[in-house]
Amino acid sequence: MMTSHAPSPRSGSPSALRPPIPVEDRAWQYISRMPPSIQGEGGSTALFRVAVVLVRGFDLSAEAAAPLLEHWNRACSRPLWTEAELRHKLRDAARSGQMPPGHLLREDEEAGGRRHPPGPRGSFLHRPLPPPAAPADARTAAEQRARHTFFPLTPAEEGRIATLRHVTPDMVHLFKNKRLLRNTRVGDHTCWCLVEGTFAQARRYDGGLLSTGKGPTKAKTLAGSRGSFFGRSFLIRNRPPVLLVEGVVGLLEAASVIDLADAPWVPLAAVTAGASFTRDPQTLELLRGRRVRILPDEGEAGRNGAATWHAELKMAGAEVDVIALPAIRNDLALLLADPHHHARTLQHLFAD
Repeated sequence: MMTSHAPSPRSGSPSALRPPIPVEDRAWQYISRMPPSIQGEGGSTALFRVAVVLVRGFDLSAEAAAPLLEHWNRACSRPLWTEAELRHKLRDAARSGQMPPGHLLREDEEAGGRRHPPGPRGSFLHRPLPPPAAPADARTAAEQRARHTFFPLTPAEEGRIATLRHVTPDMVHLFKNKRLLRNTRVGDHTCWCLVEGTFAQARRYDGGLLSTGKGPTKAKTLAGSRGSFFGRSFLIRNRPPVLLVEGVVGLLEAASVIDLADAPWVPLAAVTAGASFTRDPQTLELLRGRRVRILPDEGEAGRNGAATWHAELKMAGAEVDVIALPAIRNDLALLLADPHHHARTLQHLFAD
């Protein structure tokens, strides 16, 4: 049955079990509503107040606050402040006594800021997840390897991704709160980026091309990225059936389709058609004995990739099959662009 995107409250899900919203995300939501820095209109004071909120109010380190202040600078300052000026403002703010350390952090928690908004349904995608093991300001393995700075999405940017990819707003928000969906800078562009473990792939908000050593591309895998499969964090709780698709952005599309169908499934994406479980034994172990349905990309490479995964999963004792959806040429983007027209295809995708 098709369902709307509008969230509705869930029962029986204690707020204490919901995962915390990362401190950086909460800080960004706060400063994104602060007055801009305009030359001749108290711009220096406006910038200083934002710096105070970050390093004093939310008690962020200078390292954690710097990418947030830089992003705010690009969005809200005219003209832009230099990197050296931003660093100077952070140092001044840290030495100031204008706000008790952690004041806004505690105020935000008392107002319920650590609560993750409830999902609209009871599927596995919306079930509570454990809080991250690393501190909120710790850099992920992907950040260390790729040497990229990641920073949170604004609500407006969440909406832009949902519109650009025709994915459900609920899933964009979930991916953001699971820290699978972040912002980063690639050249002169602020890009949305899918990040997990040691892998990160960026795309422009305007859908334009990014330069790589192999030529321009819409999706750029960041330097230092490693991995064959994306979305392993969905596999660690319970053992629901898995929808395996190809392409990193396919994880977000698959999650959205699962969300639309309200199906008790979870998504997993192969980074490329050439990905192999023999190079990712940890993910294969998580799939051992589990039901997996493969939705291959069209074309010879897609079919060959699906055949390889099918054989590897069979050897691991998984209950695995391969599905073809001619109505959408196995392209979930087409289904998401017009889900009501493809309602039968959506139901067939998760049929026993």
